[in-house]
Amino acid sequence: MATIATTAVVTAPRTLEFREVPLPRLGPGEALVQVETNGVCGSDLELYEGSVAGYPLPIVMGHEPVGRIADIGPVARRRWQVDVGDRVVVNSALRCGRCAGCVAGDRCLELRTGYGTRSPELGCGLWGGFATHLLLTAESMIVRMSPAVGLAAVAFHNPLANGFQWSVTAGGIGVGTTAVVIGAGPRGFACALAALYAGAAHVTMAGLGQDTSRLALAAQMGIHHTIALETADSHELRDRLAAERPSVVVDTTPRSATAVRQALDAVADGGRVVIAGLKGPATTIDLPLDTIVLRRLTVTGPLSKTQRSLEAAVRAVESGRLPLEKLTTRSYPLRGLAESIEALRSADPDRPLHMRVDPMT
Repeated sequence: MATIATTAVVTAPRTLEFREVPLPRLGPGEALVQVETNGVCGSDLELYEGSVAGYPLPIVMGHEPVGRIADIGPVARRRWQVDVGDRVVVNSALRCGRCAGCVAGDRCLELRTGYGTRSPELGCGLWGGFATHLLLTAESMIVRMSPAVGLAAVAFHNPLANGFQWSVTAGGIGVGTTAVVIGAGPRGFACALAALYAGAAHVTMAGLGQDTSRLALAAQMGIHHTIALETADSHELRDRLAAERPSVVVDTTPRSATAVRQALDAVADGGRVVIAGLKGPATTIDLPLDTIVLRRLTVTGPLSKTQRSLEAAVRAVESGRLPLEKLTTRSYPLRGLAESIEALRSADPDRPLHMRVDPMT
């Protein structure tokens, strides 16, 4: 068995250091995970640049880890009902188990950092998925996953969990729902696929002209209809939809105020608009508030996944009902992490939809 772990630490903006860390002696309630894969997320670029408020550097990177239990204490074995060799998905969030958020089964209100955002000086330092190993403690949350699922599908579990949170939990999408997802990035695909899995009657994905290849991929993956928007006119999406306007519109675009206006104009009266993800403090819209009241609209801005939506995503991945094997993906070794993060800057419309780091390759 290995005695040393390698982990990626951002020490200063755009400065990445690979540190070798002795594997810890486990307590009875702890476990060690050998990381198989970790998705590369847009927020990793922001953390790499040191631009996320509230997360001072240095931090250990990687908040979408999946791996195999390499060692486990007896209390942890009973708590999680897993053993050495089992594959687990690790929730990036940690929970204290005592606060109102934990009691409600939602987000912990006490522990504000988790995997991918913690200091390497805390404990043994194994707090990220861009590493060969990470530590599970009593505050960790995991979901057991079948070892039969390929890594490309496994690595998409975190975007998909967000998709379930945004489309199904916040959007209320279910059997018979008509839905539009704005955005053809990983968030958009995750929300559209979660909507399909939940039984939506019709799902449309709207992108830009530069998203032609991604919209074609969406059609191949079962999305019923795609639209390449040509202007910034807030009415264009509404005007290009079929006669029946959607009951739910999910906006997954970053930093776009136009997309919010398009969503509000396109949704049916009495419908729901979900703003999926932060837009940035400078992104605002001028909106007559009576529009929301007179059209009986619900506008919601949920945060990212919860443990419940993570469990839903893992079950969906395992089911084989979603054609995740069609996703255009790219794998990097651990020491290719900086290259994978820099690739997020690419304006190439044909770049892979999703990237991952496989630390053991």
